[in-house]
Amino acid sequence: MNAGTIQKLSRPERPIVPKQDNDSLALDRPVQSESAIGTSQKDHRSVEIKSLVFIGNSTISSEELSRELAPYLERPLTISELGQLTDAASGIYHKAGYNLARVVIPPQDIVNGTLQLIVLEGRLASNGIEISDLSEGRISIDRLQNILSTQINPADPVQRQSYERALYLLELLPGVTIRSFLYPGDEVGTTRLLVEAYTTPVMSGVIAADNHGSRATGTNRVSGYGVVENATGKFERIELNASATGPGTKYIAGRVEVPVGTDGLSFGATGEVLGYEEIDEFDSGDEHGYGWSTGVFATYPVYLDALNAHFAHGSLNHHNQIDKGNVIGREEQNIENIDLELRGATNWQDHKLAHTSYRLFGNAGAVDFEDGTDELGANGGFAVFGIELSHQQPIHGPFSSRHDLGGQIATSNLNGLFKCYAGGPDSNRGYPVGAVAADECITFNNELLYNVPTPDLNTNWQFGVFVDLARTRENADPVRGQNNDLDTLVSSGLSMQASWGTYGLLRAALGRQFNDTKQRERTGMDDDRRDAHYRGWLQFALYF
Repeated sequence: MNAGTIQKLSRPERPIVPKQDNDSLALDRPVQSESAIGTSQKDHRSVEIKSLVFIGNSTISSEELSRELAPYLERPLTISELGQLTDAASGIYHKAGYNLARVVIPPQDIVNGTLQLIVLEGRLASNGIEISDLSEGRISIDRLQNILSTQINPADPVQRQSYERALYLLELLPGVTIRSFLYPGDEVGTTRLLVEAYTTPVMSGVIAADNHGSRATGTNRVSGYGVVENATGKFERIELNASATGPGTKYIAGRVEVPVGTDGLSFGATGEVLGYEEIDEFDSGDEHGYGWSTGVFATYPVYLDALNAHFAHGSLNHHNQIDKGNVIGREEQNIENIDLELRGATNWQDHKLAHTSYRLFGNAGAVDFEDGTDELGANGGFAVFGIELSHQQPIHGPFSSRHDLGGQIATSNLNGLFKCYAGGPDSNRGYPVGAVAADECITFNNELLYNVPTPDLNTNWQFGVFVDLARTRENADPVRGQNNDLDTLVSSGLSMQASWGTYGLLRAALGRQFNDTKQRERTGMDDDRRDAHYRGWLQFALYF
């Protein structure tokens, strides 16, 4: 064990989740078109249409509209088919995101087969944005108004993605949640946007107890996470995460983020401090140490709508690690790195509201060994590229599935902060926490889930069966003189999760390993010095 490994294993996950099924972000469904000629199915009169003339269109050209509607030309159309033509013309706009657009047939005499169509593209009425402050004065309505006026051009037709992005940007502000409505304006073809702004709790968080710690520093762990949002009215977000495993590990991390401008850009800073010592069972050389990290970052929403959220993220970081012991003496490392990420999530309406989240990352930097022996061979420059992908899919009734795929490749041996780890409650559940630490890896976890129907909507019981797979590679092992050391981990088992609304959560899993790690092949035991092929995991959390 070393400070980098323990610091990496102590970090909490921070998934990005878009606004799932949020009606306040989605614009109204397309409206059926109207025809002044009528659409009675019993009226079999017909008229031959040779050409179309569009009045009022600006976002889609007349040539494109005519080309798309060519199947309706050069043939007789009944009254019903004329209604289908206007619906098809409106559908062209809806497909392009102009959900409020309508195409209608005005009263007219059709001469030489020419049909006139009026396009109502659906524009915002004059002074058509209203914000209702329901936050008891805790939210700066001027800031919300600036965002909407910057993102929405009243002169342009109402376009779904641009409006949903603007509304999503409001939801991204710490301490803000909204509801939005579109309703008809005073003039034909215009609409008004009403946004109701509510405040979220200033402080929230979770306290948890589990056995998810490393056995070398103590498996029984208590942790807490808290967040403070918009306490000063500047839309700041402050996060604090802390955990302890008795005498083995003390970890604390903080994060501050502040939005800048009107397009979702935010800047922030992070800090972490870790102290550790191996417990008596593992302490053969009085090994202990500490580490700290600082960083600055920026995040920008590349694409937002009611079903998608995609962010670009970059950070500059500095890390310092010191390990001490009777055998290793004193080792100190300084690390500088830059991290670039593209991450986000998508909800799939056409696939039973399946949900996919992802993270693509690249990490490059340099390790400077100032003191001690470089046992990992990590001194010098490095680069890491990887992917994390998670997909949740409803199957039928109470059944659903979850699939997690991850992996990374590296140009050289890595410090413990940047290695990939297999084993533990969130990785390969039949093995101990951090059973394998590797420079390169691919992991694939699969779970079939059953949600127990309950009359109480605030209570949810979920049971599952899982299969976890991992393949890892250590580029070089200076201690044993081996290169390309490969490990394969395979485990399967049962899981359970019970949640009680916003009050608490209970998770449990029991996994069995089916393949020995290189550690077990050499010593007959896993990294936690146990020879059992089963591992059990339990966690209880309370929200506040």
